Amino acid sequence: MLVYKACEIFVKTYKLGLIIFLLMGFLRKHWKKPVKVAALGIALVSGLVYSMHRSPVNYTRSDKGSYIGSNFRVMTANAARGEGDILYVQDLIFPNNKGTKGISALENMIKEQAIDVACFQEIEAAYTHRENQPKEIADNTPLRNYVFGQNFSFQLPFMPDSWFADGNAIHSKASLYDVEKVLFYKGNPSALVRWVKPIAGLKGVLHAKIDYERNDGRLFPVNILCTHLSAVQLDSYEREFEMGVLFEHAARNTPAIVLGDLNTVPIGARYALYPGGTDYSHEVSWYIAKDIAKVYGVDVISDPRLHLFEEDAFPEFPATFPGKVSKDKLGLPGKPDWSVSQKVIDYILIVSHPDDSIKLRFKDMHVDYSRRCSDHAPVIADIEVVE
Repeated sequence: MLVYKACEIFVKTYKLGLIIFLLMGFLRKHWKKPVKVAALGIALVSGLVYSMHRSPVNYTRSDKGSYIGSNFRVMTANAARGEGDILYVQDLIFPNNKGTKGISALENMIKEQAIDVACFQEIEAAYTHRENQPKEIADNTPLRNYVFGQNFSFQLPFMPDSWFADGNAIHSKASLYDVEKVLFYKGNPSALVRWVKPIAGLKGVLHAKIDYERNDGRLFPVNILCTHLSAVQLDSYEREFEMGVLFEHAARNTPAIVLGDLNTVPIGARYALYPGGTDYSHEVSWYIAKDIAKVYGVDVISDPRLHLFEEDAFPEFPATFPGKVSKDKLGLPGKPDWSVSQKVIDYILIVSHPDDSIKLRFKDMHVDYSRRCSDHAPVIADIEVVE
């Protein structure tokens, strides 16, 4: 077994090793010649960028003729690739053979909770797990209709068979149509984001429509917006810019349900210390959303316990980001954490306009700890359509 693994490593890394060997020889001979070294550096970086690029592939499957009724249940979950932890480099070299118990936990939760629409972030269709997780969820649950849009797509340098693809997905019992992807980096004033993000990936808002069928047979569209805002920002304005893109798009496409990991806390929790020493005291994301709502004349509706736009009220909601869970604990029940409400970063929101033909309202919302499926806990909401 050890010999086999050693051979596998050699086969997968010999090209990269040969390049490093030749580079070291060149630098040893020419290190005092800055022009040659600079030219080599530019060529090397360009080669790495080119070799790591992998064109993203988006998947869609939707059967026609299925609609939502006046009451339906939605869910959002950061799946963390079903691992409960970060992606390890060794997964690229030695892919897991469907060792993702977190995805199975989500599939069971969808069936047990009778979910009608589910949105996922950090879900993978890649070599690293030798599986297409969005397709597996569609095959193993009643949410047969789905769309997957990649946020990141790259491969190991000079190793086209070792690739990683991670993104957002919308799954639904009802038919999905008019699918589009609104990219974050386009129009972003930050030079870093504008140039790095097109190389690193395609983060944005994944948008699809489902239809509500009235008793008289007429159909009205409901917009589903799934997104994952930046956790690690390349500059201080990145997440605020993304929030603006998200809510301006929602305001133009009402009624809309916004679901996802927004990586920011309600206004009243901005000064609470976040695990790792980070705080949100200078965060203005929700103020941007509030300003956009005012300009477009729309309402942004959330669970009242979040006190989303209230500066002097702390959220009265269990944490949606309880933290890492070991792989042996995946699929087992968790315990709601009420002591750290500043860890509410996953949301289900309704964006509506007074002129909408139909109105959406929340009947109930909860954070589901019945099964630990990742470092996040799914948020589930019951929504009613009012004509």
